[in-house]
Amino acid sequence: MSKLNAPQPDKPSHLDAIAAAKWDELVGFFVSRSQPVDDTDLLEQYCLTYSGYREALENVRKTGQVLLSRNDDGKPEAKQNPYSVELHKYADRLTRLRQQLGLDSTGKYSVRTKKTKFGFG
Repeated sequence: MSKLNAPQPDKPSHLDAIAAAKWDELVGFFVSRSQPVDDTDLLEQYCLTYSGYREALENVRKTGQVLLSRNDDGKPEAKQNPYSVELHKYADRLTRLRQQLGLDSTGKYSVRTKKTKFGFG
């Protein structure tokens, strides 16, 4: 069986709803372009990271970018929301994983073509 006719990879059963939907979306994207899914572990990492990103985003929306509290003297102080920090970490990781999967971030999804010594191919 050729790589382009390879069966779709099995979705890991431990993915939550958001990660599972992202898995289906990406596998469908690769299949529609006759691209094999060579690294299912990497795809799984991307989907789980995307789910974590979405959870952090929802928490930042609920609690805000900055948390207001009082210090030991009772004076108000602003602190960066830890969910905001996590959100940025997830976003950076998604960018790296997207590149490792061969996805171009200029559009919704597009597979980068690999440059050969004769040009693109």
